[in-house]
Amino acid sequence: MLVPGGMSGRAVRSTRWRSLNPPARPSEYRRARSIARSLAQEFARKGATAVLLAGSWARGDAHRHSDLDLWVLGRKAPYLPLWREPLLVSVSRTSEAEERRKLREPPRIGGSVPGWRAAVPLYDPEGVAARLRAEARAFRGS
Repeated sequence: MLVPGGMSGRAVRSTRWRSLNPPARPSEYRRARSIARSLAQEFARKGATAVLLAGSWARGDAHRHSDLDLWVLGRKAPYLPLWREPLLVSVSRTSEAEERRKLREPPRIGGSVPGWRAAVPLYDPEGVAARLRAEARAFRGS
């Protein structure tokens, strides 16, 4: 259905949402990266094998109210939401074996491969994340 001005209802909602949640500015990217690095250090002290920034902040298409996605490799544990002003931080805690399995299971490849290709390592002293990223980048669908 078109509304006055020739835009569909979906386009109007999308435009309204962009006005409420505009793309992040460079200063917001710096702040998000600072929060991510600080949390990576905390998780490293607690025994993480690797910590990565993922999602829209890693891809460079974040909006001001996008959540900050962190992947923490080590022992698998429940999802952990955190609040670090001004962002919601979504922490996925998983193991190297679990992530490797996701890169090989057809139902999960569509999310895992692009996610690993775009992820930004923040802490990776043993190269675990680098190896997983290399696997994702080498993946060629049939």
